[in-house]
Amino acid sequence: MHPYYERALELKEEITERRRWLHAHAETGAELPQTMGYIKETLSKLGLDFYEAEGGGLLARAGGGQGKTLLIRADCDALPQLEASGEDFACTSGACHSCGHDIHTAALLGAARILKENEAELKGEVRLCFQPDEERILGAKSMISAGVMQGVDAAVGIHVNLPFPAGEFNLRAGGYLASSDMFEIIVKGVGAHGSAPENGVDPIYIGAKIVEAASAISAREVNALTPLVLTFGSFNAGDAPNVIPGEARLSGTIRAFEREVRDCAKKRLEEIAKGIAASFRAEARIDWLSDTPCVYNDPELTAEVKAWLAGGFGEERVHERDLKLKASDDFAYYGETVPALMFHVGAGLPENGCLYGLHNPKARFSEDCLAPAAAALAIIAREYSRS
Repeated sequence: MHPYYERALELKEEITERRRWLHAHAETGAELPQTMGYIKETLSKLGLDFYEAEGGGLLARAGGGQGKTLLIRADCDALPQLEASGEDFACTSGACHSCGHDIHTAALLGAARILKENEAELKGEVRLCFQPDEERILGAKSMISAGVMQGVDAAVGIHVNLPFPAGEFNLRAGGYLASSDMFEIIVKGVGAHGSAPENGVDPIYIGAKIVEAASAISAREVNALTPLVLTFGSFNAGDAPNVIPGEARLSGTIRAFEREVRDCAKKRLEEIAKGIAASFRAEARIDWLSDTPCVYNDPELTAEVKAWLAGGFGEERVHERDLKLKASDDFAYYGETVPALMFHVGAGLPENGCLYGLHNPKARFSEDCLAPAAAALAIIAREYSRS
């Protein structure tokens, strides 16, 4: 067993306490005052230097010298969701860590302690990046704009996965998480009384036609063997049952793994929305709210990390499954500037009581993943600094 893993197991209770505090005090968005305050207090106790980045995040440093610099990202925000997990430490504020970001943060704090205790072994610098606002796909851009990537040679991120055995790992080179383009379509019609639709231009009817026609993009315009998901998540129009409103708003996401497929879907959605609206004497505008690229795992870095994890935990706990997860993560932006890797740590199976998936308000996570996750980050940091 790797000595860093042995140390993480010794620290399991401490890491668990931190995770539960973070879970109970979940916060959303760019401003996480309680969360970041707790992280600052913990880093100070560990003797680590840190500074507050513009945009609400924190960056701590361990090591130094003439070696390479690795950035490790933990996202710290929660979802705007009422928790229903039934945990004793559940959050009651209307925010919920159903995506497991509390585990990411607690694991990086655990790794921070291990790295500080063994700082003499680091030939390079490790930057511990505590990032807000991942759920809105805005935090990474803010951190990069604040300069956290200056002088960085590579970046690593971690994410929990359900269902997956607690404490096991998955990593794979190439496209790992899908791109995500969030959009809003505004259909401008003409309002009228519900009894006389001929006097108006109905944006609800037109919006429904757009939703129906958009499904043909993946069904008829993209190779069926190429992943593409177009989802409408909201459709809002009017507020009275007997009035045709003047406007309808539809929003959703497009997810893909290949740039050509992504560009095709965006172009066709825009053409379909505007074309259908025009055919019914209306106007449509599409606003692109985000443009998160695919999380791409650098092949060389992936191979190195896989070997380091196998050496630390045993090859049987390190997998290379082609998960093709269509979820997205703004960690992708770090990978646009340096070689990067995101890997998954298992957080439990249904037989462990983990019955629901990520983003479900009933989601529960096995805390047996905490020590392995902390150790994995510390091992990667040490080995990268010495490579």
